[in-house]
Amino acid sequence: LAHGKKKAVVFEFMDHVGDEWMSKVEAVACDMNSDFEEAFKGRYPKLDIVYDRFHIIKNFNDKVVSEIRKMNKDGWLRKALQKLLSCLRIHVTS
Repeated sequence: LAHGKKKAVVFEFMDHVGDEWMSKVEAVACDMNSDFEEAFKGRYPKLDIVYDRFHIIKNFNDKVVSEIRKMNKDGWLRKALQKLLSCLRIHVTS
């Protein structure tokens, strides 16, 4: 197969296998690179794009951790969690 992360790589692949072969393809699993999706969808709009679970979860976790770090710069998150936990303790024990 081809190496790289640009649309040109996808176009070269599709040209190599040809329209007849690509017309039988229902879905393509690829990196979450937007260039790949744009290239496939640009030429074959009915094609389903599938992302692997690992990268979906990794990207989600990276964004969540990044946001939590931003929120916690001034200790806001710690204070909010402590307040929440103290409220839960009061509610659970009463």
